[in-house]
Amino acid sequence: MTKGRIVRRSDGFRLNEPRTPIVGGNRRPSLLLKNARVGAIRERERLNRVLIVHDPGDSRSVFGLRDMPILRLAAREGVLANQVPALRRNAMLALAESPSPENLGLLSDLALIGEDFYTRGHAMLALGQSGLKLAAPLLVNGLGAKELFERNAAEAGMVALGRKNGLGFLEALCKAERQTETQKALQRILAKLKKQRSASPKKHISSRKKGS
Repeated sequence: MTKGRIVRRSDGFRLNEPRTPIVGGNRRPSLLLKNARVGAIRERERLNRVLIVHDPGDSRSVFGLRDMPILRLAAREGVLANQVPALRRNAMLALAESPSPENLGLLSDLALIGEDFYTRGHAMLALGQSGLKLAAPLLVNGLGAKELFERNAAEAGMVALGRKNGLGFLEALCKAERQTETQKALQRILAKLKKQRSASPKKHISSRKKGS
């Protein structure tokens, strides 16, 4: 080797080739991004953390109006978006706790034309838990679905609907139903709710006044 002269050896892996020069140098200062999209990503991450661990039955105190668009997006996202099934289900249930026209419209679409029976079933369960009578026709339709999961979800949703609207509401649906199998399902739901009501402890109110 000659003094002051660098001899580069070549091999098949090109380990000794000079590095490609990087314009501006290979070290650059950090850049703080002030972009609205960064804030949206952080909000989505926050909601994802809440949805994956939170009980959706008590979501009104957790989610606000500004969260609804992100929740609707989470409820739409399926397997192709690599969505966690439990997170998507909880997003649907959270939407049902805030029954705006946009939320109910999305849940109704998912219950009717969701891409699989899990999606349709979870949407029907959410509609039932909303307590709105408008959800009844979709749930009645779900009671006659081909998939067992959908039928069970529709039945659970109808039970929730019956608890919030009373037995008279379900009895009227049962009388108006013409499909035999669907009518039998409604009768089972009525019997279940009546049994639960009779088994629940009754409050005994004493006629005595305090201090007597």
